[in-house]
Amino acid sequence: MKSIAAFTNRLGAPASIALVLLLGFSGPAAAAGFTDFLNNVVNEFNSARRPLALIAVMIVGALYMFNVMDMRRTGQVIVGIIIIFAAGEILDLITG
Repeated sequence: MKSIAAFTNRLGAPASIALVLLLGFSGPAAAAGFTDFLNNVVNEFNSARRPLALIAVMIVGALYMFNVMDMRRTGQVIVGIIIIFAAGEILDLITG
């Protein structure tokens, strides 16, 4: 049976680091609400939506150009892109 000293030598440092990190970072995490987290996610998504929409339209255009996609499917994809990337504005229109 291992002694307590061997147990503390093996887990003492990681447990101490975890305790310091837990106590040190719990204040800012408790101060920030869940809506702040969601706002950060939305801000990150907003900064990446133009390049994503551009890449999606380019791919759809290339597929349509090489006759891999028909006009109906191309229109559906473009409308889907519009709805996905304009979701914030659509929500503002609905809620006022």
